Amino acid sequence: MKTIKRSIKACLLIFDLVIALFIILWVLPIFLLMKHFIRAGHHFRGEKNILFLSGGSTVEDCFRKFGSFEPLFNYDGPIKSFDRVMLFWYPVKNDLTLAFRDDYIINERKGKRFLPLTTHLLLLIELLYAVKRKSIKVIRAFDPYQKGLMAWAVSRLSFIPCCVSLHTDYEKSEILQGDVIPKIFGTTKLSHLIERFVYRNVNLILPIRESLAAKVRGKGIPPEKIRIFPHGIDMSDFSTSNNLDWLEIKKSLLGRKIISVVSRLEKENYIADVVSIAETLSEKRDDFVVLIAGDGSQRENMKADIKMKGLGNHVLLLGFIPRKWVISLRQNSYLCLCLMGGFSLIEACAAGRPVISYDVEWHSELVRDNRTGFLLQEGDIGGAVTKIEYLLGSPRVAERMGENARALAFRRHSSEVTSRMKDEVYGELLALKG
Repeated sequence: MKTIKRSIKACLLIFDLVIALFIILWVLPIFLLMKHFIRAGHHFRGEKNILFLSGGSTVEDCFRKFGSFEPLFNYDGPIKSFDRVMLFWYPVKNDLTLAFRDDYIINERKGKRFLPLTTHLLLLIELLYAVKRKSIKVIRAFDPYQKGLMAWAVSRLSFIPCCVSLHTDYEKSEILQGDVIPKIFGTTKLSHLIERFVYRNVNLILPIRESLAAKVRGKGIPPEKIRIFPHGIDMSDFSTSNNLDWLEIKKSLLGRKIISVVSRLEKENYIADVVSIAETLSEKRDDFVVLIAGDGSQRENMKADIKMKGLGNHVLLLGFIPRKWVISLRQNSYLCLCLMGGFSLIEACAAGRPVISYDVEWHSELVRDNRTGFLLQEGDIGGAVTKIEYLLGSPRVAERMGENARALAFRRHSSEVTSRMKDEVYGELLALKG
């Protein structure tokens, strides 16, 4: 049976190589000659548009997670540098093109699983056409691997600048989660080579935080190519108080303090540690409940763990909930447990509640120990329980820390602040030649 599978894979690989070679020798050169005659569409003439290359999510995923598309549209905040955004998600499960608000065009491309080279070459031609037809002036990839390499190729063939934004520590996530860095021919070695190639050949590298910038510099990349590109959120959503009327179990929470967790249920977010913390805390007191919003591959494992440990009254999985409910959950929490977070850490602080986090990645930029919350060593379950107990017994301290956390989040991550920073970076890219 194994021999048959290997034979089929070998045949598919040869077939893929033959088709890819045909595209490289004939289709792509003909297109590159013809693209000089392609003009921007009537609706795009005179515009400055940006092309995003991303993966992982889909339109369906975004709507399920946020309940609307507004967070997607406002991902970079009110950016003034571009008239429109063209977003390509690939490889995903659908082939579709959707236009929203006339300034945001989303493309999902399915691709052929067993013909990866052919799929990417055909997508390259589609992207080159989109660049010419839709007046694309800048390309931004959302990872330094598959998307980064594609952005570089389109940039070089279209003579427009490109950049790659970094949103996570891939090496750390690979250790915690696995299957984060793409495997090519069963190994990540080629992906690491692609990463270094992309870093050296794109115009700018945009890590969302300083800790990621340090990682890039550690790979020998000159600092002048790196710009911090921080996440920002619309803080107006946190300026009004919200209740928990949407929560069906609200009455059962009377007399208990809410510890909120908003996270993808994945190993890389230390989600198993949350259950361990709740278990240890439940042995000491009964006046709390951990409400976990989010979903992911570890959901069923967590449900089984919660049931086995008899934590049904102390740990509740809410699944994906709309962002407005997330905000109200944060605001009605006594404290926020955010062992690993990006946007979720910003929102936890913006809600004005003390935050307990592991001292990893960028957390120290927002979680100032004893000022906005507490930083703990990775995996320190006992330390987390001790700090939670301290805050539960010190409401004035918790309130003061929450106020400090809110002020710091507003100062560093309001969309008005981060949008100005991003406009400066985009302006710099627009002034470059590809």
